[in-house]
Amino acid sequence: MYWQTKSFVFLRSLVAAFLGALITRPAGALTTTMTVFLFTDGPAPGTSTDITDYTLGGSSGYVAVAPTFSGVINLANGNIGILGSALFVGDDTDPFVPATYLGYLVTNGTTTIYGGESFDEPMGIGADGDFIEVDVVVPLPLNVATE
Repeated sequence: MYWQTKSFVFLRSLVAAFLGALITRPAGALTTTMTVFLFTDGPAPGTSTDITDYTLGGSSGYVAVAPTFSGVINLANGNIGILGSALFVGDDTDPFVPATYLGYLVTNGTTTIYGGESFDEPMGIGADGDFIEVDVVVPLPLNVATE
């Protein structure tokens, strides 16, 4: 007899431990500290996109941000995740350089994309004090289909 997993169910305790490791010990979760970048050009993030597919940053005062993560949160359909906040603010550089952003990427700080998404519509930082705040939700489903 033989059986191959078709729909593995993670217990909440294991998923919460994975997500907790992303917050408190990124190296223990085999990652580095996450960094959020905004992009001005590139495709919608997908499973095979590469950091070189994107133009990052651009506006005055722009810097990539290490998000501040909360603890584990409950999501739809009984899944759980972590919530991180990343704030990008235009500064008073003269002359000010505006930029329009299409979405964000969560990376290892350099070359590896962990995830991301395109905004529903472009968002701009056009003047000193303009800001974009991204609440990044990193989900981890409890029920995972394998086929």
